[in-house]
Amino acid sequence: MRPVPPRAARGGTAALYRQLEGDFGVLAPPIALLTPAPECAAATWVALRESLLVDGRTSRAAREAVATAVSRDNSCPYCVEVHGATLDSLAPDVGTHDQRVRSTGDPVERAELGAVTLTFEHINRLVNVFLPDSPLPDFAPAPVRGPLRRATGAVIAGDRGSAVPGTSLELLPDTARRSPVPDDLRWAAGSPGSSGPWPPPSPRSSRPAPACFPARSGAWSAGTSPNTERGRPGSAPPGRRRRSETFPPPIAPSAV
Repeated sequence: MRPVPPRAARGGTAALYRQLEGDFGVLAPPIALLTPAPECAAATWVALRESLLVDGRTSRAAREAVATAVSRDNSCPYCVEVHGATLDSLAPDVGTHDQRVRSTGDPVERAELGAVTLTFEHINRLVNVFLPDSPLPDFAPAPVRGPLRRATGAVIAGDRGSAVPGTSLELLPDTARRSPVPDDLRWAAGSPGSSGPWPPPSPRSSRPAPACFPARSGAWSAGTSPNTERGRPGSAPPGRRRRSETFPPPIAPSAV
């Protein structure tokens, strides 16, 4: 799996890299590793941006807490490190066990946090197969790993202004933008940013889910995933190293 190098990116991939770095703060490897399949890279970025970064009724800190908790449940140390550091930078007093995050009766808040959960069920599985256990380089000595981790979290948590809802949708094909909301994602209907700006279902706009996502959210039941082979959910098959080739750690500038 060889991501498209930033200097070689053209067209939609170059636009995706600009959005990713502009809105997320770094050229995140979990998105970049999908650039050999541009539609999958765009779809994953749309899900991440619209669920985690766009302002909603829940706070960014609450959404980062959910991202960290889901990543911990999925045994994804890479994402725990990145989003835990981001959460510490945003709001050190908000933990993954905070009741403000773990329970809410508001349907819009539930939709927003549910969207983050579903997004990271997808991203954790990608990361557990293709990336190492830490975003920091192996050669980084122990005394500097803490400061580097905090610096990465501070960059991702940085104030870049309010992310405009739906901007990332321009990266998707028109037919994908106009696809109806699947029946088992109706729980997100109360939150336009979580469910997407799709029109009511129409036979003319129907389209199968991209190959990078399950056809239905129920396809990822507890403890299972498309990438599960003996061991934890999303782990690499036996004998296969988890790695993403020729791509820098997230703190590195991309020069897009």
